[in-house]
Amino acid sequence: MSFQVKDLQAKIHELTKEVENKDVKLKESESTISGLQFSNSQMESKIAHMQEQMEFWDEESSKMKERLQASSVRIDEQEKELRRLRKQATDLDGANEQANAARMEIEVKGGGEDQRGG
Repeated sequence: MSFQVKDLQAKIHELTKEVENKDVKLKESESTISGLQFSNSQMESKIAHMQEQMEFWDEESSKMKERLQASSVRIDEQEKELRRLRKQATDLDGANEQANAARMEIEVKGGGEDQRGG
């Protein structure tokens, strides 16, 4: 019986070592899981922050597009007004040339009459 007791004690010792080894592996796995959960939490926080940033920049982009469109409309209106003013200036130059020509004609006619009457 002594042999059987020693054999059982050896098996108990062997099983105890196995349980201890499995317990160490279990604690390592728990530590790994805890680390992964922490990393996952950090990543979720970063992703949420990035989503907030994307929403902010999407809003800013929309605002800038609206401003750009408004500026484009103002530029079109100003270019239209500039074309109108240029045409008006050209028309006034033409009228001014006609007035100068008429004045010269009057001066020529008037100057000839003054010489005849004097």
